[in-house]
Amino acid sequence: MKVFITTAYYIFFGIITTAGVVIVISIVYALTMLFTFNKKLGRKASHFIAKLWGRITSEIAFLRVHIEGLENYDKNKLYIITANHQSAFDILFCLMILKGEFAFLAKDTLFNIPCFGFAMKCAGYISVKRGTIGALKSIDDMTNVMSNNISLLMYPEGTRSITGEIGKPKKGMLKLAERFPDVEILPVVFDGTRNVLKPKSLKVSLFKKANVRFLKPYKMSESGLTDNEKLDYWYNLMSSNYKEVKIN
Repeated sequence: MKVFITTAYYIFFGIITTAGVVIVISIVYALTMLFTFNKKLGRKASHFIAKLWGRITSEIAFLRVHIEGLENYDKNKLYIITANHQSAFDILFCLMILKGEFAFLAKDTLFNIPCFGFAMKCAGYISVKRGTIGALKSIDDMTNVMSNNISLLMYPEGTRSITGEIGKPKKGMLKLAERFPDVEILPVVFDGTRNVLKPKSLKVSLFKKANVRFLKPYKMSESGLTDNEKLDYWYNLMSSNYKEVKIN
């Protein structure tokens, strides 16, 4: 009986998730057509729908989330948000926990995924080729986003961590900090998403827990550190806090 109920729920979850994707894409497309004359309004509407999608998906997966350090996060303030990366579920997870306006920096290949890539473009997320975060077009897109008081969200490790442990950050974070020296870095560390959606799997595990901690923002331009020391600082900061939020 238990197996039957579990199987039935996964079938239900799959149907709801698929229907959600179709509905989200349809609404985003309609909004894009409706607000062609106003890109800012269209982007905000598309991002709102994406955030709603992230929350609903987490809710029907019965994901329990514990959040710390909200006093360090002002949703109305401009940040370069840097989070660790554990799972493909991180995108939906971040859409749920981050309340303010932000745009993802994402691999260009994600924008080639049918429907999903289209939705990302509509929401104003930024396509970046791996290793070319300093490319002129990417910089122009980022400048345009930040000029509208929209934060940037990136995963400095550059790829998902198989073990969940924090990986060494790539230099792309330094280029962003150099380009926007007056914008604070907001480190966000979490654990648990890797248990919701494991690598190379499309199966969403139910009734899991995730811990999140918003760390104190800081400006790299005021640190007085060398480039390598700046990367080490972020890595050590994230690693020490990860040990405290890690789900055993």
